[in-house]
Amino acid sequence: MEESKDQTTAQETPTLDDVLNDMTAGISVEQLEKQKTCEGEPALNSLKRWMKIKNDFKKEQGYDISKIPTIYDNIKFDMLHNPDRTTQESHELFDVAMLMCRACVPFEFGMTTKEKIDIGLKSIHPLLKKIQGNLLWWESKSKSEANPGD
Repeated sequence: MEESKDQTTAQETPTLDDVLNDMTAGISVEQLEKQKTCEGEPALNSLKRWMKIKNDFKKEQGYDISKIPTIYDNIKFDMLHNPDRTTQESHELFDVAMLMCRACVPFEFGMTTKEKIDIGLKSIHPLLKKIQGNLLWWESKSKSEANPGD
């Protein structure tokens, strides 16, 4: 009985659980607290980060595909900065996440040009207001320093 290629690929693709299990295989919480990542962060924090990603991604009724870029970014970070903590499953999951990102990231901020502009304006407006406020504050400060008697 031969499996189809699609069934085989689906069975061989690791899950977040597989990656987390491989990262922590045979390691106690105490050991994770003592181990450090490349940034000097306890390895336990890295594990907690991955557990949060997993919990945010898995929902009762399926998955939150908006978290795929987060998975991709975090696997890429660990592959670059913590290669001793990555496994073959991490690399395989990275490949799958990268392919999925190519499909969902372009639509992350709207489908049409108008939606993308509207979302961009809503995102950037608070930042522009903050920059404007800072510039006005600096301008008034420099004027008051230039004219201390006013």
